Amino acid sequence: MNGIIAQRIELFADIALKKIFDFEHGKTPDEIQLLDTYEINKTNVAAIRTVV
Repeated sequence: MNGIIAQRIELFADIALKKIFDFEHGKTPDEIQLLDTYEINKTNVAAIRTVV
C-alpha cells in the first residue's frame, strides 16, 4: 500500500452546518470551499515517529 487519504470529518461537518446556517439567514455561500486533505505514507509516518 502506497498511502491512505485521511479527511477531517469533524471539520467538514462544522463547515457544512455553518453554510446551512448562513444560507437560512440570507447569505450566499461560497461556491467552493477547500478542506485540508492529508496523505499518510511511510515517509511522513517515519517523520512523525522521530518527532514523537
